[in-house]
Amino acid sequence: MREGLFDHHRLDPLTMVAAAVGGAPVAQAFIGPVPQGYAWYVENLGFAVGGDTHTAELNVAVLVDDGASLGTAAWDRAGMVAGLFTAAKRGTIQPGIALYAPAGHVIRFYAVPGTLVNGDTVTVTAQTAVHQLDPHFLMSPDDALQVKSAHERMAAELNQDAVGARAN
Repeated sequence: MREGLFDHHRLDPLTMVAAAVGGAPVAQAFIGPVPQGYAWYVENLGFAVGGDTHTAELNVAVLVDDGASLGTAAWDRAGMVAGLFTAAKRGTIQPGIALYAPAGHVIRFYAVPGTLVNGDTVTVTAQTAVHQLDPHFLMSPDDALQVKSAHERMAAELNQDAVGARAN
């Protein structure tokens, strides 16, 4: 069950160039942060690694911020969702359950060495479903009034004589 109401899809093509971080070449990029009032669900990923054969591994992590570069020696894999491919140079992933990113978080794509060398290019395209967490913006005025009346005391139920008077 997904949180909120589906609003739209976003398609994020990312190009990452491998560079030495923490002693080994890695390639990384991120999308986000997820705006307040929304949640993102990564539904599909496509990827390609330049060159003939690679044993790189692409990881996806949902993190609190984009932070500093994640070096292979320093990153404890906190926030990691999945290692998506190994020993591959192109393909697509459709996770059985969409990867969830709550408001304020970023989605980090991180290719770890294998046979990556400095200057190799890794591209990732992510299809992300954007869900709005506050459906009142999508409701008609009549529907919003009905929801409000179910959860709040409406003016008809108030003691109108006491409105604006100070309580003793």
